[in-house]
Amino acid sequence: MIDVLGEDPTLHSTDVASFLRDNMATSTLVTLREGTTGVREEILRCCDDVTYVEMSAGGGAEALQRHALVVIELRMTDDAGLRRAIVHGGVQYVERGGSMLIVHDDALPSDCGLGSSDMVEAARLAIADRRATVFRRGPRTTVHDLLFEARSVIRRVDPVVLHNRLDQPDRPLVVDTRTTTDRSRFGVIDPSIHIPRTVLEWHLDPANAYLHPSVTSFDQPIVVVCNGGYSSSIGAANLIRLGYTDVADLIELAKKEMGILGRERPGLHHRPGPTSTRAVDLR
Repeated sequence: MIDVLGEDPTLHSTDVASFLRDNMATSTLVTLREGTTGVREEILRCCDDVTYVEMSAGGGAEALQRHALVVIELRMTDDAGLRRAIVHGGVQYVERGGSMLIVHDDALPSDCGLGSSDMVEAARLAIADRRATVFRRGPRTTVHDLLFEARSVIRRVDPVVLHNRLDQPDRPLVVDTRTTTDRSRFGVIDPSIHIPRTVLEWHLDPANAYLHPSVTSFDQPIVVVCNGGYSSSIGAANLIRLGYTDVADLIELAKKEMGILGRERPGLHHRPGPTSTRAVDLR
């Protein structure tokens, strides 16, 4: 069963299989959870060049490219926060003009974070024993584009890799861009310097009078840190544009990943965060 919405002439077909073959372009990213066998088989049968990622309820691996079609799944048992996180994780990998197919139960929840005009509902499908809604993305440059472009020019490191590098003589300069509140709450990486994200470029560009004294050269290894590993990617890419040649960012430091600082499992050197509430701390 297909209910085609809007006036897009490309969104016309007689059945689900034909719709997927005719309207979902060649590169497809499928991110479904365990127990979704029927939907998975239907999509894998109808789409070409499929990258399949088995997802847990808590998320999944980072995609390495943009796709013409991204398939995600929402369940009735998901809370609103998880639904928004799943949608956010999927939409950032939809290329301009591409589509996102959301597999769901009954009606699509209204609190899943798709209130933007950049993702327009295009069709509703019945697929296997589930329902699905297709959204078509517009041409506007979004923050997801900025993030993807940033990650195409930088390297990313996980906490264990950074921990090992900090024990080496040529250890990188760790630039912590988190707020003082988050540093006080979660602790800080030792050694690191604190430069808030709002002034990162100013304190690392020698073209002005605010260069941080720990910065020594453009080929100095630098790892930028934030809470979730998003703003750090964009900040690291800006440092590449300023002329730095060895810049990486740390993959997700906040929430449960903070345990790798030494609270839940071995990892980065950790010391308590500052108690000062100053907005700028350039120690």
